[in-house]
Amino acid sequence: MGNRIYFDCDLCLGKYAYKHPLQRWKTEDILREMDRTGIAGAFAYHGLAKHYSPEYGNRLLLDEMKKSDRLYGCWVLLPDNAGDFPDIDTFISQMKENNIRLAKMFPKRHFYVFDEDTVGKQLSGLEKASIPLLIDWSEVSYNELITVLEMHPGLHVIIQGASWGQERYIYSLLSKYPNTYTDFTSFQSNENIEFLVKKYGAHRFVFGTNMPFKSPGAHRALIDYARISEEDKELIAYKNISKLTGITLKAV
Repeated sequence: MGNRIYFDCDLCLGKYAYKHPLQRWKTEDILREMDRTGIAGAFAYHGLAKHYSPEYGNRLLLDEMKKSDRLYGCWVLLPDNAGDFPDIDTFISQMKENNIRLAKMFPKRHFYVFDEDTVGKQLSGLEKASIPLLIDWSEVSYNELITVLEMHPGLHVIIQGASWGQERYIYSLLSKYPNTYTDFTSFQSNENIEFLVKKYGAHRFVFGTNMPFKSPGAHRALIDYARISEEDKELIAYKNISKLTGITLKAV
Protein backbone atom coordinates (compact mmCIF):
# COMPACT_ATOMS: atom_id res chain seq x y z
CA MET A 1 0.00 0.00 0.00
CA GLY A 2 2.77 2.41 0.94
CA ASN A 3 4.58 2.19 -2.40
CA ARG A 4 1.54 2.48 -4.63
CA ILE A 5 1.70 5.39 -7.06
CA TYR A 6 -1.20 7.84 -6.98
CA PHE A 7 -1.79 10.13 -9.96
CA ASP A 8 -4.47 12.75 -9.31
CA CYS A 9 -6.53 13.89 -12.30
CA ASP A 10 -8.73 16.45 -10.51
CA LEU A 11 -6.75 19.32 -9.01
CA CYS A 12 -7.34 23.08 -9.06
CA LEU A 13 -4.35 25.43 -8.77
CA GLY A 14 -4.16 29.19 -8.34
CA LYS A 15 -6.73 31.77 -7.39
CA TYR A 16 -10.46 31.23 -7.80
CA ALA A 17 -13.67 32.95 -6.75
CA TYR A 18 -15.34 32.78 -3.33
CA LYS A 19 -12.52 31.36 -1.23
CA HIS A 20 -12.88 30.89 2.51
CA PRO A 21 -10.26 33.03 4.31
CA LEU A 22 -8.65 29.91 5.76
CA GLN A 23 -8.65 27.94 2.51
CA ARG A 24 -5.20 26.62 1.64
CA TRP A 25 -5.20 27.22 -2.09
CA LYS A 26 -1.65 28.19 -2.99
CA THR A 27 0.38 25.76 -5.06
CA GLU A 28 2.92 25.41 -2.27
CA ASP A 29 0.11 24.32 0.06
CA ILE A 30 -1.10 21.78 -2.49
CA LEU A 31 2.37 20.33 -2.93
CA ARG A 32 2.80 19.92 0.82
CA GLU A 33 -0.52 18.11 0.98
CA MET A 34 0.54 15.86 -1.88
CA ASP A 35 3.70 15.05 0.08
CA ARG A 36 1.73 14.34 3.24
CA THR A 37 -0.69 11.96 1.53
CA GLY A 38 1.77 10.29 -0.82
CA ILE A 39 0.39 11.53 -4.13
CA ALA A 40 3.11 11.28 -6.75
CA GLY A 41 1.70 13.65 -9.36
CA ALA A 42 -1.39 15.54 -10.45
CA PHE A 43 -3.13 17.02 -13.46
CA ALA A 44 -4.38 20.52 -12.67
CA TYR A 45 -6.45 23.28 -14.20
CA HIS A 46 -6.24 26.88 -13.03
CA GLY A 47 -9.02 28.32 -10.88
CA LEU A 48 -9.25 31.46 -13.00
CA ALA A 49 -9.69 29.34 -16.13
CA LYS A 50 -13.00 28.30 -14.58
CA HIS A 51 -14.04 31.43 -12.72
CA TYR A 52 -12.73 34.18 -15.00
CA SER A 53 -11.17 33.48 -18.42
CA PRO A 54 -10.06 30.10 -19.77
CA GLU A 55 -7.37 31.60 -21.98
CA TYR A 56 -5.98 33.76 -19.16
CA GLY A 57 -6.18 30.95 -16.61
CA ASN A 58 -4.49 28.51 -18.97
CA ARG A 59 -1.53 30.86 -19.30
CA LEU A 60 -1.30 31.29 -15.54
CA LEU A 61 -1.32 27.53 -15.10
CA LEU A 62 2.00 27.28 -16.92
CA ASP A 63 3.62 29.43 -14.23
CA GLU A 64 2.18 27.27 -11.44
CA MET A 65 3.41 24.10 -13.14
CA LYS A 66 6.98 25.41 -13.05
CA LYS A 67 6.91 25.11 -9.26
CA SER A 68 7.15 21.31 -9.40
CA ASP A 69 7.81 18.60 -11.96
CA ARG A 70 4.99 16.64 -10.31
CA LEU A 71 2.38 18.99 -11.75
CA TYR A 72 0.87 18.40 -15.20
CA GLY A 73 -1.50 20.59 -17.12
CA CYS A 74 -5.17 20.42 -17.98
CA TRP A 75 -6.40 23.33 -20.10
CA VAL A 76 -9.94 24.63 -20.16
CA LEU A 77 -11.45 25.32 -23.57
CA LEU A 78 -14.40 27.20 -25.03
CA PRO A 79 -16.24 27.09 -28.35
CA ASP A 80 -14.73 29.58 -30.78
CA ASN A 81 -18.00 30.93 -32.20
CA ALA A 82 -17.73 34.25 -30.34
CA GLY A 83 -14.27 34.99 -31.70
CA ASP A 84 -12.73 35.27 -28.24
CA PHE A 85 -11.03 31.87 -28.16
CA PRO A 86 -8.60 30.11 -30.52
CA ASP A 87 -9.91 27.65 -33.08
CA ILE A 88 -9.44 24.04 -32.07
CA ASP A 89 -6.43 23.38 -34.31
CA THR A 90 -4.57 26.35 -32.82
CA PHE A 91 -5.62 25.36 -29.32
CA ILE A 92 -4.37 21.79 -29.71
CA SER A 93 -1.12 23.05 -31.21
CA GLN A 94 -0.65 25.25 -28.14
CA MET A 95 -1.44 22.31 -25.87
CA LYS A 96 1.24 20.20 -27.53
CA GLU A 97 3.79 23.01 -27.37
CA ASN A 98 3.27 23.19 -23.60
CA ASN A 99 2.92 19.44 -22.97
CA ILE A 100 -0.71 19.74 -21.87
CA ARG A 101 -2.32 16.29 -21.98
CA LEU A 102 -5.91 16.86 -20.77
CA ALA A 103 -8.73 19.25 -21.66
CA LYS A 104 -11.68 20.33 -19.52
CA MET A 105 -14.99 22.06 -20.25
CA PHE A 106 -17.42 24.00 -18.04
CA PRO A 107 -20.52 24.48 -20.26
CA LYS A 108 -22.86 25.77 -17.54
CA ARG A 109 -20.27 27.96 -15.86
CA HIS A 110 -19.26 29.48 -19.20
CA PHE A 111 -22.79 29.75 -20.60
CA TYR A 112 -22.84 27.57 -23.70
CA VAL A 113 -24.70 24.48 -24.80
CA PHE A 114 -22.83 21.18 -24.82
CA ASP A 115 -24.05 19.99 -28.20
CA GLU A 116 -22.73 19.21 -31.65
CA ASP A 117 -23.62 22.60 -33.13
CA THR A 118 -21.74 24.48 -30.43
CA VAL A 119 -18.75 22.30 -29.55
CA GLY A 120 -18.67 19.64 -32.26
CA LYS A 121 -15.51 21.06 -33.83
CA GLN A 122 -13.76 21.15 -30.48
CA LEU A 123 -14.72 17.59 -29.61
CA SER A 124 -13.70 16.31 -33.04
CA GLY A 125 -10.32 17.97 -32.61
CA LEU A 126 -9.76 16.39 -29.21
CA GLU A 127 -10.92 13.04 -30.54
CA LYS A 128 -8.53 13.20 -33.50
CA ALA A 129 -5.62 14.25 -31.28
CA SER A 130 -6.40 11.55 -28.67
CA ILE A 131 -6.73 14.15 -25.91
CA PRO A 132 -9.11 13.04 -23.14
CA LEU A 133 -11.85 15.42 -22.04
CA LEU A 134 -12.69 16.02 -18.38
CA ILE A 135 -16.16 17.25 -17.59
CA ASP A 136 -17.98 17.69 -14.28
CA TRP A 137 -21.32 15.94 -13.94
CA SER A 138 -22.89 19.18 -12.73
CA GLU A 139 -21.88 20.95 -15.96
CA VAL A 140 -23.91 18.86 -18.44
CA SER A 141 -27.21 17.04 -18.67
CA TYR A 142 -27.40 13.31 -19.24
CA ASN A 143 -29.06 13.80 -22.62
CA GLU A 144 -26.39 16.26 -23.74
CA LEU A 145 -23.70 13.82 -22.73
CA ILE A 146 -25.10 10.76 -24.50
CA THR A 147 -25.70 12.74 -27.69
CA VAL A 148 -22.08 13.86 -27.75
CA LEU A 149 -20.82 10.36 -26.94
CA GLU A 150 -22.83 8.96 -29.85
CA MET A 151 -21.31 11.53 -32.21
CA HIS A 152 -17.73 11.08 -30.95
CA PRO A 153 -17.19 7.39 -30.14
CA GLY A 154 -13.41 7.77 -30.18
CA LEU A 155 -13.33 10.59 -27.63
CA HIS A 156 -12.20 9.55 -24.17
CA VAL A 157 -14.44 11.31 -21.64
CA ILE A 158 -13.71 11.31 -17.91
CA ILE A 159 -16.82 12.22 -15.91
CA GLN A 160 -15.95 13.91 -12.63
CA GLY A 161 -17.95 14.73 -9.55
CA ALA A 162 -20.92 12.39 -10.02
CA SER A 163 -22.36 11.26 -6.68
CA TRP A 164 -24.15 8.17 -5.48
CA GLY A 165 -27.44 9.84 -6.39
CA GLN A 166 -26.50 9.68 -10.07
CA GLU A 167 -25.30 6.08 -10.06
CA ARG A 168 -27.96 4.74 -12.45
CA TYR A 169 -26.99 7.38 -15.00
CA ILE A 170 -23.34 6.42 -14.63
CA TYR A 171 -24.12 2.71 -14.95
CA SER A 172 -25.89 3.40 -18.23
CA LEU A 173 -22.98 5.44 -19.60
CA LEU A 174 -20.36 2.90 -18.58
CA SER A 175 -22.40 0.07 -20.09
CA LYS A 176 -22.96 1.69 -23.48
CA TYR A 177 -19.90 3.86 -24.11
CA PRO A 178 -16.54 2.07 -23.72
CA ASN A 179 -14.49 5.28 -23.78
CA THR A 180 -16.17 6.80 -20.72
CA TYR A 181 -14.52 6.80 -17.31
CA THR A 182 -15.33 8.23 -13.91
CA ASP A 183 -13.61 9.09 -10.65
CA PHE A 184 -14.69 8.75 -7.03
CA THR A 185 -14.39 12.34 -5.83
CA SER A 186 -18.11 12.30 -4.96
CA PHE A 187 -19.14 8.86 -6.22
CA GLN A 188 -18.99 7.12 -2.86
CA SER A 189 -21.38 4.61 -1.31
CA ASN A 190 -21.23 1.27 0.46
CA GLU A 191 -19.02 -1.16 -1.52
CA ASN A 192 -19.37 1.04 -4.58
CA ILE A 193 -15.84 0.45 -5.85
CA GLU A 194 -16.12 -3.30 -5.37
CA PHE A 195 -19.41 -3.39 -7.29
CA LEU A 196 -18.18 -1.18 -10.13
CA VAL A 197 -14.89 -3.00 -10.62
CA LYS A 198 -16.66 -6.36 -10.75
CA LYS A 199 -19.29 -5.10 -13.21
CA TYR A 200 -17.20 -2.89 -15.53
CA GLY A 201 -13.55 -3.62 -14.79
CA ALA A 202 -11.02 -1.42 -13.01
CA HIS A 203 -9.81 0.05 -16.31
CA ARG A 204 -12.86 2.37 -16.37
CA PHE A 205 -11.95 4.37 -13.26
CA VAL A 206 -9.39 7.01 -12.34
CA PHE A 207 -8.14 8.62 -9.16
CA GLY A 208 -9.09 12.22 -8.35
CA THR A 209 -9.08 14.29 -5.18
CA ASN A 210 -10.73 17.60 -6.13
CA MET A 211 -8.09 19.43 -4.09
CA PRO A 212 -8.16 21.97 -2.53
CA PHE A 213 -11.90 21.55 -1.99
CA LYS A 214 -11.79 17.99 -0.66
CA SER A 215 -9.44 15.85 1.40
CA PRO A 216 -6.88 13.90 -0.65
CA GLY A 217 -6.18 11.48 2.17
CA ALA A 218 -9.81 10.40 2.31
CA HIS A 219 -9.88 9.78 -1.43
CA ARG A 220 -6.71 7.76 -1.25
CA ALA A 221 -8.07 5.69 1.64
CA LEU A 222 -11.10 4.84 -0.47
CA ILE A 223 -8.81 3.03 -2.90
CA ASP A 224 -6.31 1.74 -0.33
CA TYR A 225 -8.94 -0.09 1.69
CA ALA A 226 -11.24 -1.22 -1.13
CA ARG A 227 -11.72 -4.99 -1.29
CA ILE A 228 -10.32 -5.35 -4.77
CA SER A 229 -7.06 -6.81 -6.04
CA GLU A 230 -3.77 -4.96 -5.86
CA GLU A 231 -3.67 -4.97 -9.66
CA ASP A 232 -7.07 -3.25 -9.80
CA LYS A 233 -5.99 -0.68 -7.22
CA GLU A 234 -2.96 0.18 -9.32
CA LEU A 235 -5.11 0.62 -12.42
CA ILE A 236 -7.36 3.09 -10.63
CA ALA A 237 -4.59 4.85 -8.70
CA TYR A 238 -2.39 5.69 -11.68
CA LYS A 239 -2.15 3.23 -14.55
CA ASN A 240 -5.39 4.21 -16.27
CA ILE A 241 -4.68 7.94 -16.36
CA SER A 242 -1.07 7.23 -17.31
CA LYS A 243 -2.24 5.18 -20.28
CA LEU A 244 -4.71 7.87 -21.37
CA THR A 245 -2.13 10.65 -21.20
CA GLY A 246 1.15 8.89 -21.93
CA ILE A 247 2.77 10.14 -18.71
CA THR A 248 4.40 7.77 -16.23
CA LEU A 249 5.39 8.52 -12.66
CA LYS A 250 7.65 7.16 -9.96
CA ALA A 251 6.48 6.53 -6.42
CA VAL A 252 7.14 9.20 -3.80
